[in-house]
Amino acid sequence: MNQRKQIKGTVEQFEHQKRMVTYAKKNAKLAHRLFFLLFPWFLLKQWFISFISIFSEQKATTLKTLFLKDYFKKFFNLKGLPAYTTLQSEFPQTGRPMIIFTLRQNVMSSLYTFCNLPFPAVIPIQKNLDTMRTTSYLPFKGVGKYFKHISYEDGTLKSTSKNIKTLIEAGYPVVVHVNEFFIDTDDMDTLYLHRSFFDLIKLDTDIRFMTVAGYSKFKYSTFVKPTLVRIDSLKKEKFLRNTASDREIGTAVGRLFGVNNVHVID
Repeated sequence: MNQRKQIKGTVEQFEHQKRMVTYAKKNAKLAHRLFFLLFPWFLLKQWFISFISIFSEQKATTLKTLFLKDYFKKFFNLKGLPAYTTLQSEFPQTGRPMIIFTLRQNVMSSLYTFCNLPFPAVIPIQKNLDTMRTTSYLPFKGVGKYFKHISYEDGTLKSTSKNIKTLIEAGYPVVVHVNEFFIDTDDMDTLYLHRSFFDLIKLDTDIRFMTVAGYSKFKYSTFVKPTLVRIDSLKKEKFLRNTASDREIGTAVGRLFGVNNVHVID
């Protein structure tokens, strides 16, 4: 009897999620139409950046970074994911060499991190993201060409840790995905960490963790029914001892991100 109730509950939950996704897709059309109305504004800004690049490539690069922050801030707000930072957060207002650990949730989550930081940072971006043409991800062509100014290629920590260290030594704040695979904190309870993570967290630099509570509703949130996303920043020293073992670090990090199980892979 209990097994039947459990099966029935699972089916009802699946049907509810299916209805939510369908509803979100319908309302996404409204958000995309509203976003499309901003096209002339974005186009003018791109023309201005092209003009400035004739005289100063450095100034143009700064403008491209600001353009992307504005572009994706508006995109996510219309997607139904406005963000707020709590008073407990400890973000500095200017960028300096640091590692900002956060979760890899989908192909867009690093861009959400980027546009909500109070300073420009170098973020991991998937190799093919700059060529995507689906309206769900890149509403307008021509934006992806700016990614090279703010990103390094996303991949396993084993393959990217050397690049991350180089960026830190060059003086950049760098966003790093903690987990090796995409994770939906609403449905998954295991966090997969690569051993390279423990080398990075022990670097002699400013290390912070960024939690983004509510972003997991990306599939369901809409302009009509938005999800208010809470962003918190926490310095490593606030919840980890310098003498903590790798196992203790993994457990603490999993707890910070609301995940019960942590699995370390080589």
